[in-house]
Amino acid sequence: MLYSPLQRYRGFKPTKAALLWAQDNPTTVGFRDDFIEALKANGIQLVVDEPMKALDSDFTAQLRKAMNAGADLLLPTFNSAQNAAVIKQAHSLGYKPKTIGHVGDMSNSFTSAGGKEVIGHVANSAFFPGGSSAPLKAF
Repeated sequence: MLYSPLQRYRGFKPTKAALLWAQDNPTTVGFRDDFIEALKANGIQLVVDEPMKALDSDFTAQLRKAMNAGADLLLPTFNSAQNAAVIKQAHSLGYKPKTIGHVGDMSNSFTSAGGKEVIGHVANSAFFPGGSSAPLKAF
């Protein structure tokens, strides 16, 4: 079995996930496909699957939807600054799920934008053998 970023959260057994992704960015569409595959492989129900625009900045409605659906795992797949904004907005709503993003979140722009609010976020790399994402395979 491939390494799962969920292994980073020892003892955490998520049951429901919310995926927020940029529908107009081929790379994040690829991340979405890989995350959906990983959720299925780990028996986690995808309760929110929200396509958005790459430059959106207000995630309040989508985060409330995730909260109301009981998602205990949040997967933002925008650029690193937006991913930090998603996490900060979630916390401002009182919503503090575990979060997993993508390799771009291992950057200074992510930590600068997120500050202390993003401590504990896991950044996953979709660059692995066996990944199904067409854009990442082409890369």
